[in-house]
Amino acid sequence: MNNSNLSNLLAGLNNGALLDDDELDDPDWEPDTDEEDSFRHWPTAQRARWPAAVLEVLRFMRSKDLDLPLLLWALSWNVPALVTDLLAKYERTSLLVSAELPDILSKWYKPPVNIAEFSLDCVQTVANREMCKVGQFMQRSPDELSEEELLAIKWDDLKQTVPRRRRPSGHFCADARGL
Repeated sequence: MNNSNLSNLLAGLNNGALLDDDELDDPDWEPDTDEEDSFRHWPTAQRARWPAAVLEVLRFMRSKDLDLPLLLWALSWNVPALVTDLLAKYERTSLLVSAELPDILSKWYKPPVNIAEFSLDCVQTVANREMCKVGQFMQRSPDELSEEELLAIKWDDLKQTVPRRRRPSGHFCADARGL
């Protein structure tokens, strides 16, 4: 957003010309649901510029020691100065009445499959790495694989068996030490 656009927006806010949160409390008020206003209906050429613009905004936020979770938390009625600030109210209301909000919430509530697969892959990688570290101390001969032998393993004894300097210190072992 350039300075003249920002000046126009702030002038509109100061004149009370833009939507106010109080209108949301009116049971007869309906947000503008015109699909043509939806970002999804913007020309492809304009949408092609979005990734660069989003990354520019994220870099600017980082330069201000601000990240997306903190920004959303602050705008969500958690910072008193932003509850009544006209620009913050305008942006918050714009989000709440946007055609994109249901899609945004559904994706954050239940992320796409590739995110779930990525998360599972990360957990499996960490677990495999940790199991390889403790594997040498958990090996048993085939004769020792009886149910009684497996149930007789004591975590405290295992911790004493593993030399302290060679004891793995990763995530899985941190969890296992609590058993």
